[in-house]
Amino acid sequence: MSLGLQVWSSSQSPHSIMQGTAMVLGLPQSRCTARCRRMGGAFGGKTTRSVVPAAAVAVAANKLKQQVCYLCVTPSVVPVAAALACGY
Repeated sequence: MSLGLQVWSSSQSPHSIMQGTAMVLGLPQSRCTARCRRMGGAFGGKTTRSVVPAAAVAVAANKLKQQVCYLCVTPSVVPVAAALACGY
């Protein structure tokens, strides 16, 4: 039995990351933790675009039973969902 899932994301909406990853894995939200480093700047992409990549990385980490890292950089070289690391 896994202890839970921890996701590190550059999202400005850690609650959405936690909800999305818990939903795709069929886990209660109490077993998912979303961690985000402090960041500033414009809202928008960092609020809405990182839930889908976080969910995909969570599925990969769950399947592989190891940490997975995903880095996505937009054409303007702004990290959208930087270093989503999910681990058990």
